[in-house]
Amino acid sequence: AAFRFFRVVYPSHVWLQDGFTYAVIIPILWLISILFLLPVHVWHDIQLMPTESICVLAIHSARGFIWSTIVIYGLPMNIISIIYFQLARFMRRPPLPTSARAKRDVIVARRIVLVVFVLILAGAPSVVLELMLPFTDVGKPLFYRISNMTIVIAMIALSCMLVYVTPQVKEILMRIGKQHQVVPTYSQPRFGLPVTTTKR
Repeated sequence: AAFRFFRVVYPSHVWLQDGFTYAVIIPILWLISILFLLPVHVWHDIQLMPTESICVLAIHSARGFIWSTIVIYGLPMNIISIIYFQLARFMRRPPLPTSARAKRDVIVARRIVLVVFVLILAGAPSVVLELMLPFTDVGKPLFYRISNMTIVIAMIALSCMLVYVTPQVKEILMRIGKQHQVVPTYSQPRFGLPVTTTKR
């Protein structure tokens, strides 16, 4: 997504389109995400829940919930908003002669932003409960069940949206569907030929 975004909006920055740049940036982003979540471990906010048999953020930890919500949902939402804003500005520019590849990249980048936005909306109920739990008991008994359900829904939505984002996958699925499609054939009867029947 970032590759297509920079290739469309900033085509003059060649180094942003180099594969080596992303080979360096991706591990750095992984490292940053791990570092962002280290405070939750340092604060010992992750505990074993006997009723769920998993290690999760403790319900009574307001600090851990707020920090994880900012890192997991707040930062991605801000980044997605910036990307969408830049794409909107690019699309509103006066029409210039652009290549078919650039137009295709704009469509794909907008689809990717839409997919991520849908996934974040799928996790919105869990975020609301996270912000409410430290201050109220509403939804506390079912919090982890609701969180797991939202994750499953998000994964199903992601699987369905990938077909929309990737035209190649859609073409492959349509080709497979056509191969397994049964087409009825009708044979016209021939008149003038004797019809023989056998009796048993």
